[in-house]
This record gives sequence, C-alpha cells and structure tokens, in this order.
Amino acid sequence: MTRDAIQKIICEGENSHIEFKSEAVSNEELAIAMIAFSNGQGGVILLGVEDDGQISGISGMPDKKMNAVNQICQNTVKPPIIPTLDAYSFDERIVLAISSMSSMVTSITR
Repeated sequence: MTRDAIQKIICEGENSHIEFKSEAVSNEELAIAMIAFSNGQGGVILLGVEDDGQISGISGMPDKKMNAVNQICQNTVKPPIIPTLDAYSFDERIVLAISSMSSMVTSITR
C-alpha cells in the first residue's frame, strides 16, 4: 500500500475492513480487532488514527511499535496471527498499518 492509498482510506473512514485505533489502545483491544479481521474477511488497522480520522500518530520508533504488535500477536492470540506491518509518515506523524488476512483457522485471545 502507498502513502496516498492510506490517506484515501483515512478520508473515506472506517468500514468493515478498516479500523482506526489511537496509540492509547490496550493490547487486548488491539488483539481483538486483529482476531476479528483474521476470523472474518481480513482488514487493516491504522494505529495512530483517531475514530474521527484525525492522524495523531504513534510515539517512538516505528520498529519498536511493530515489535510490540508482533509480541501481542504471539503472546495474546491463539493460534498466533502474523500480520503485515507498514509505517507511513504524515507531517512527522507516523501511522502503523496492521494488515490481517482472512484465515482458515479461528483465532481467539489467550
């Protein structure tokens, strides 16, 4: 996905395949959203985007946040989900795109 594609998605708002999450989201809430997409038709979580589409961004280095997301997937989800993670910069604010593909195996929280 390109930065322009992410910007378009943000402008169009949330739907059944797109979820906006503030960086303040709990690990459990993030895991539940990833599980919902994995158990359904797949989708993308944009971490660092508020429900109203405002880009708040994530703090710190994107690599550390990506590692934290992978840890949530490994430690909180059974069986683990392996999302695709990409970081995009918007005026010095970083948005993390977490893509969960549809899975044939049903995942749950541990």
